[in-house]
Amino acid sequence: LMQACASKGWLAGGVNFRGTGGVEMTTPRAYNASYTGDVRNIVLQMQQRLGDNVPIFLAGHSLGANIMTKYLGEEGMSGTMPKCVAGAISLGNPKKVHSGVIPFHVSAGISMGLKKLVLENVRAISKMKDQHFQSQIRRCLMALDTHEFDDHIAPIALRNAPFYPYSLRIGFKNNLRYWLDSSSYRHIRHIPVPLLTLDAEDDMICHKSTQMKMCYTLANPNVLSVETRSGGHLGWFETLQGDSPLHVKSWSDVAVVDFVDAILQLRAEGQLNGHTYADSSDQVDLGTSDRTTQPILQSKL
Repeated sequence: LMQACASKGWLAGGVNFRGTGGVEMTTPRAYNASYTGDVRNIVLQMQQRLGDNVPIFLAGHSLGANIMTKYLGEEGMSGTMPKCVAGAISLGNPKKVHSGVIPFHVSAGISMGLKKLVLENVRAISKMKDQHFQSQIRRCLMALDTHEFDDHIAPIALRNAPFYPYSLRIGFKNNLRYWLDSSSYRHIRHIPVPLLTLDAEDDMICHKSTQMKMCYTLANPNVLSVETRSGGHLGWFETLQGDSPLHVKSWSDVAVVDFVDAILQLRAEGQLNGHTYADSSDQVDLGTSDRTTQPILQSKL
């Protein structure tokens, strides 16, 4: 995706969760599905460096898409969205975070990855001397699936208030409270910028939860939802590019670039300006001049 964006002459950057991507974790707390503070700080840093007049588009994959969507909704609900944020793309977003919507063997595989992350960053985690914290970490390492892992991590997970000034808080009562707070479907209706959501019908991780909460997506005219018949979880691959199997063309990259191009063209034509916030009744109101935004955007694509 970064290569596709760079080929258009756009500046492209990638973000790794804390402790992932081979980057050493420097804090005793890793990422989780609820905390949006890292995304918020990154966007503010980019705004400070580039200014309000440079449009920024956010793109998230899987759990990253969930966190990004939650961030956009929080900012939209409080009316604090940075002016530079022009749009976003959500790829393979589970929307409803809950271990019950994915098969057990997938849940077990995900928990193994989470435990691997803990072990890889044990040096940073060990700096937290609180006995309750360390006890919960040991329980996480004994978890059989994400249901058990999240139940143990919830009491010590870092989170933020969903409204300005997004104050920090620690812990949830249990995994159910953690999953509810983490689920981005609750925030979609407040998103004030154009959002493309891309999902696949055969995605065993996200499709069920996406269909269950589709009404929240359709309630916001700023959201354009696309579902493909195949693709699995983030697997919209098409053909090899060159001899290396690492360079595979992805249809989703083309869709993202087309979406960003369409938004930029609408902005240049003066048909899409500023952010569209929800009113006090929690219903999205585009206003008289913006009611045709979604049909226009669809025609551009």
